Amino acid sequence: MAARAAIIAAGGGAATPVTRVGSITSEPGLRLVDAGGQPLELRLHGFDHFAS
Repeated sequence: MAARAAIIAAGGGAATPVTRVGSITSEPGLRLVDAGGQPLELRLHGFDHFAS
């Protein structure tokens, strides 16, 4: 928690907004949730340069 406070303070000192965008857990894999904390089922695809 001290590191988070230090990052927020550094952002404030530099007049730069700081936003937490994720967290690291012990469970493997990527989990996406919406603003309400509900799981999102998304199929992520890369760009296909050869698609018509």
